Amino acid sequence: MFDEEDSCPIESPARIPKEKHESSLRELSSKESFYLLMKNKSYINLTLAITTLFFVISGVQMWATHYFEHAMHTDPKQASMIFGATALTSPVAGAFVSGYIINGFGGFYAPIALPFCIIIGVFGILSACLVPLTSDLTMTIAYLWILLFIGAIVLPIITGVMLTKVAPEMRPRANSISNISYMLLGYFPSPAVYGLAV
Repeated sequence: MFDEEDSCPIESPARIPKEKHESSLRELSSKESFYLLMKNKSYINLTLAITTLFFVISGVQMWATHYFEHAMHTDPKQASMIFGATALTSPVAGAFVSGYIINGFGGFYAPIALPFCIIIGVFGILSACLVPLTSDLTMTIAYLWILLFIGAIVLPIITGVMLTKVAPEMRPRANSISNISYMLLGYFPSPAVYGLAV
């Protein structure tokens, strides 16, 4: 009679040595994960969407007070206080609301998550477009508050959905590559580009 373990020609996950399992994951991560991520259109598109969001946010953070002072003729101290209050309250409120929304949807795998972000993002774009069309300081602040509020709602949802589009073992590398995109294409060039426009 054969021993029960010897009669099983297929190596079960429980019998795979831990070192062998970890080695296979490391090999995938180092040799294949980058190319797999570059072929993942959903991951690439969502990464670029978040990069664009950071581009807008970085420009607003850099030049909003300058805009208040020179375009709206606001006192520099008042402009700093106004934008400080706006930049503090709207993203915090948006982040809290975002958590409740995604929980209501049932998590990042919910099919409605991305359509919701697209719909609410349209309102954020409209509020941004209205900023240079008004000369009233109160309305300008309101439009900026809405823009940052919607950005704070959308950002956590898109980030979570983006990571669900890649295999679990590749998510650390995917997150790292996305952060490089955020910095090099979003945060870094934004102040200079906005400065040329201003």
